[in-house]
Amino acid sequence: MGRRPSARGSSKDQVAAKIPRSLEGQVVEVKDGDTIKVVGEDGQTITCRLYGIDAPEVPHRRENGQPYGEEALEELSRLIYGEVVQIETTGERTYNREVCHVFLKNGTKQDVSLEMVKRGYAWAYRQYLGRAYASEYLEAEEQAREAGRGLWKQKNPQPPWEFRKLNSRRV
Repeated sequence: MGRRPSARGSSKDQVAAKIPRSLEGQVVEVKDGDTIKVVGEDGQTITCRLYGIDAPEVPHRRENGQPYGEEALEELSRLIYGEVVQIETTGERTYNREVCHVFLKNGTKQDVSLEMVKRGYAWAYRQYLGRAYASEYLEAEEQAREAGRGLWKQKNPQPPWEFRKLNSRRV
């Protein structure tokens, strides 16, 4: 649902010019539960790693994914695919992705990362979560866990950073 095939290795998908700190654009691809592609008003494409969260891994090539990886991708697709979003880059990059705060432009400036945590499809990524966001994201994670939403339906879900370390996978 809402996922377009990835054009891996395509130089057109990489941003040649400096990314503005803040921009508005349309979500044209959801790659996984915490990575999206957005086309700005100027036609520039930016690949965004959602700030402050880590979602279960989806299968890549011949590698297995995690439980709820595909469900996280689908939930993020339902939430923002085709929607206009406001992006605020942090200046950080990880694996050819800009780390971005992403907000739905639905009249409320809804924080997409926080919404994924609330829905139970991502962890609050404590290691990279700034103080200004920490309490809200951690509280949302605890509420999702207590309610058994999304990945918290599992008894003891494995965090993606542990999964990647055990599988020697960088995404």
